[in-house]
Amino acid sequence: FPKNAGLGNFAAFTKTPVKHHFISVGGGGNAAAFESAMNHPEQFISSLKTFVNIYNVDAMDIDYEPGRGVPKAYIQRFIALTDQIKAELPSLILS
Repeated sequence: FPKNAGLGNFAAFTKTPVKHHFISVGGGGNAAAFESAMNHPEQFISSLKTFVNIYNVDAMDIDYEPGRGVPKAYIQRFIALTDQIKAELPSLILS
């Protein structure tokens, strides 16, 4: 990062000369936020598109870690969410 980048400076992050600008979304303790995204995918994807376009992010790790495993009710919703993300942002690399 440039010396004056500062923590959390996404503008500097996107100017860093790397092959991909990769973000991670979620992680342990964020299951409720992901479940909200799966229940309202249009809102999540709209926000994601805005973020991707502003900061030139081209790769995203989706880290859905519910503490007691993925509830059966959310397995198909998670797959549908990732399918919708790929449909709306086909060049975004997902992991």
